[in-house]
Amino acid sequence: MISPIPTRAHLRDLSEFARIQTASFPPHLAYKRWMLFVFWCFPGVTFAVTRDGEKVTGGIISDTHHGMIRIMNIAVHPDYRRHGIGRALMRSVLDARPHDSAVLMVQEENTAAQALYRELGFEQSGYLGAYYGPGRGGIEMTLRRG
Repeated sequence: MISPIPTRAHLRDLSEFARIQTASFPPHLAYKRWMLFVFWCFPGVTFAVTRDGEKVTGGIISDTHHGMIRIMNIAVHPDYRRHGIGRALMRSVLDARPHDSAVLMVQEENTAAQALYRELGFEQSGYLGAYYGPGRGGIEMTLRRG
């Protein structure tokens, strides 16, 4: 059964999360397991995942940057999209600190993610033309609260 209820990730989940990265992003953007482990080791970085039984279906990485929640990465396996998993992952992070603003970057061509973030109250706050590589723009989106 698909559970869109995020739970704290376990170290053993990093391999599955890395596979979701590979299925979700171009090779130069997908975090490998070793990089996820590096993030895991940083103080203040949090990981949450959703599951279908024991299988990890999505994950989110966040931390605090300049007093704001920073969504470092969110990914949902393509087979599990459109089930509310991305929204549930985002809500889990945002609801944990309801008075703090939040910031994230999203690929310019990822209009589905941008629509989700707008529904959650995020607004475009910046643009970096080569954030994701040459010719691959990144849109900064911010949720202002508090």
